[in-house]
Amino acid sequence: NAITDGQIVFWNRIMANSPSTLHHTWHKKTSDGWENIARVPLKIRKSSSFRTWSTKTILPRLHIGEWMIVVSVDNDPQDVLCIVRFIVN
Repeated sequence: NAITDGQIVFWNRIMANSPSTLHHTWHKKTSDGWENIARVPLKIRKSSSFRTWSTKTILPRLHIGEWMIVVSVDNDPQDVLCIVRFIVN
């Protein structure tokens, strides 16, 4: 088996009453806790069904393990809308 690099795409659909910014914050679990790998700002337009996404290139030799994506709103980063966890193996 050949190990190849890949890409993970995280999709969101959201209802927004006004323009805003979402953040997808990608974390990888380490022996010291969760390491913040990337924070991706995503502009959101007013919509009853706005769709957006972020991506992360996965290098199997570096990124094997547990991951977490936290979705938050720009005007209040503590306001978490969603948390998704997955494992790359």
